[in-house]
Amino acid sequence: MARYGRTCPFCRAYNANDDARCSRCDAWLPPETLAAPLRWLRTRDNASTLVLGGVNIAVYALMLADALGAGGGLAQAMWNIPASTMMRFGAMGWGAEQREVGRYLTACFVHLSLMHIGFNMLALADLGRLAEQKVGSLRLIASYLVTGVGGFVASRLWYGPIGPPTAGASGAIFGLYGVVIASLAMKRDKEWKGVLFRVVLTSFVWYFVLHTNQAAHLGGLAVGLAIGASFELERRPWRRDAALAVFALLGAVATIGAFAWAQASPVWRRLRELEEARRARDNTVRTIVRPAPDDR
Repeated sequence: MARYGRTCPFCRAYNANDDARCSRCDAWLPPETLAAPLRWLRTRDNASTLVLGGVNIAVYALMLADALGAGGGLAQAMWNIPASTMMRFGAMGWGAEQREVGRYLTACFVHLSLMHIGFNMLALADLGRLAEQKVGSLRLIASYLVTGVGGFVASRLWYGPIGPPTAGASGAIFGLYGVVIASLAMKRDKEWKGVLFRVVLTSFVWYFVLHTNQAAHLGGLAVGLAIGASFELERRPWRRDAALAVFALLGAVATIGAFAWAQASPVWRRLRELEEARRARDNTVRTIVRPAPDDR
């Protein structure tokens, strides 16, 4: 059956099949292969939250598989990801990000233990739905990427060029808190005070339980506040949706490229050699000190 028109995935206006731009928002009308996922993002309340959570969980699953393949035990891998695996999948640390700047992006999806990703994904699930309701799915993805990178930039500025290993979605999550707080405050919605209380509580709990990177949290929060304020100043927000869709697509491509860059890094290979040498030394020591069998 022939289709006589198509719906703009950004403002949902109806257009003729041969229209190149939307008659309402003047956005470029993408081919159906791109329009369908864009419509899915816009019609589900938590589409972006599901996508971002899925990427984080998939990366952690791959990290567990790598840690087990390198000779570590399951319990050790779940509660303390080896340094070589962390760096292989894009964590920041030991100054590697100075040469491999893609780590500012990949670190937003890397977690160091089961507890680490558990806390972050629970927070993302709780916050994501609220953030998507306030700013929309495309803006949520853009905010996650920008605030996550901003948080790690703040971390590097705070700890210096040779800082401790760090990674995780918490900088981006605090950035989303900032987006929501700014959106609510500029609308004079008193709910912003409750969200701010959750930010402070979450920050203290994570710091004392997980020893988290507070510089990344505060940096992400500051960037999120600025982004949230800019969203509220938009008079015709749908006009930016096409640009945001392109940004999200470029962000996805950049993230995949950054993960590939980290996989090719010599940093994690050197760490893997050191870990293997340490395990071999420990096995040798255990063999030497093992008590002789009782022949009586």
